[in-house]
Amino acid sequence: MSDTNSLNRDVQNAKDHAVESFGQLKDDAVRVAQTAAEMGRQGVDQVKAKINDGRDAVRAKISEGTDTVRTKLNEGTEAARAKLNEGTQAARDYANTARERGGDLLGQVQTHIEQNPLQAVAIAAGVGVVLGVLLRRR
Repeated sequence: MSDTNSLNRDVQNAKDHAVESFGQLKDDAVRVAQTAAEMGRQGVDQVKAKINDGRDAVRAKISEGTDTVRTKLNEGTEAARAKLNEGTQAARDYANTARERGGDLLGQVQTHIEQNPLQAVAIAAGVGVVLGVLLRRR
């Protein structure tokens, strides 16, 4: 009987040891799962941080590009405005020159008519006849 008691005690000890080992194994598994979950959360946080950094970098590049385009457009607008002003001034200068030359030519024609009235009338009559013939043909 002592052997039976000893065997029962050994079985009980083995059973207790198995339950204790299983409990420790369960606790270890829970710790591993918690550690894995924490690492997963940290990984997700790191990925989020990298995405946010990338997004911020893209926004900065877009802003920089927008500023560059705005600057270039402003420079182009100013250059076009300057060229337009130059062209406008050149046109005014040409118009003034033409006005002066036209005025001079008109003065010469008036002087010529005053000095040679018969010749002026004959030229005007000739131009009138030529225009009359040309207009009648149409």
